[in-house]
Amino acid sequence: MSTPFFPPDWTVLDIIEVGEKLARETPERGKVKITHDGVRVVGLVVRDRLSTFFPAR
Repeated sequence: MSTPFFPPDWTVLDIIEVGEKLARETPERGKVKITHDGVRVVGLVVRDRLSTFFPAR
């Protein structure tokens, strides 16, 4: 059995909210980190845009 990528109690709206928070915090390049509901989330920035994000484990 595999573990879910995002916490199992998160809804699609939680994931959208995290993406929006990361987009607001995004530097020109590199990593951006935030905490949402006690879970650290890391975003990767490429060419001034949020490329992807995932929960930090």
